[in-house]
Amino acid sequence: MTSVYLLFDSPMPQVEGGGLVLAFQHPQGLAGRVEDIEGDGLEGRIVYVYRRSDGTLQGSATTDAEGAWTWASADADPGTEYFVVAINPAPEATDYAPSAINRLNPVTVA
Repeated sequence: MTSVYLLFDSPMPQVEGGGLVLAFQHPQGLAGRVEDIEGDGLEGRIVYVYRRSDGTLQGSATTDAEGAWTWASADADPGTEYFVVAINPAPEATDYAPSAINRLNPVTVA
């Protein structure tokens, strides 16, 4: 059997009935990678996340050096569909066809 040990930095308040309940929340969200036509990751692209049902903006993320991005939110609902659009924010950008991905459902992300 695996054991879990917890160390609290400060005294815990007395709980009625002597019990202690711990709730662990795993962030829900979307993750992906923005690539060029050769499959190389694109850094610095802004990925916008929208709720598919009404198009409202839910948040955004920026790609890292490998083109990876993660959007996590306490409000992300695995039963709701989202779509994402990735754009190049640079003023000198000439790629005027932003990539889009449709019908995404949030999962646990790290």
